[in-house]
Amino acid sequence: MESVNDKILLTPKGLVATLKTHRFREGGGYVARCPALRLSAQGETEKEASEALDEALHLFLSDLAENGNLGAALTGDLGWRRLPSTPEYREAFEPLPVEMSTVKIGPLAAGV
Repeated sequence: MESVNDKILLTPKGLVATLKTHRFREGGGYVARCPALRLSAQGETEKEASEALDEALHLFLSDLAENGNLGAALTGDLGWRRLPSTPEYREAFEPLPVEMSTVKIGPLAAGV
């Protein structure tokens, strides 16, 4: 499976976003998440949760872009960085790298 890097581009034709999402079962339904934008949605089925997240992402990004607030929102609280512009896109953003660490837990007693 090819690795996807989160990225949002403003091109002459409009906004193009490539974002990783995760879906999982929770309680009696499903949750779909986009960690890079801190958005999530839920549904009774995995498909419903995915469709609800797609709609939330579209509304969130299009509203920010239409109001001229996309760059400020991404580079502010969401922790993204602005990339240099090119002839193909006038603005581009990607999340800042996150440092990961390993935590060792255990051994755990049986039944825990």
